[in-house]
Amino acid sequence: MTIKTATLRMPQRRSYVRNTGYRRPARTSSKASASKSRAKEVVATVFAVIFLLVGVWASLEVHSVANEVARLKETHARLVAENVSLTSKLHSATDKKALEKMGRRIGLHPPKENQIIYLR
Repeated sequence: MTIKTATLRMPQRRSYVRNTGYRRPARTSSKASASKSRAKEVVATVFAVIFLLVGVWASLEVHSVANEVARLKETHARLVAENVSLTSKLHSATDKKALEKMGRRIGLHPPKENQIIYLR
């Protein structure tokens, strides 16, 4: 008589939930998963480069606008100073006493009574 080994088999547990149509995804080969991860890396790199380019472009636009604002502020200050100067010249040129003085200097005088004509 020979000695035989005994094998004990445990019963498998079965779920009482019916199969709802869920299927385990098919296993892919290592090449397919490697190509998927490579594609994800490429897409991520492309997005990173796009975001970097958009950031650089936005930074250049901000600097351009800042330079434009600085130039416009300088122009505004120059024009304000010119306006003050011209306003003071206008006031001095239209001052009644200054006009009478200039008129006497060039030989003008106020009109006489017979030189004034009144219209109805």
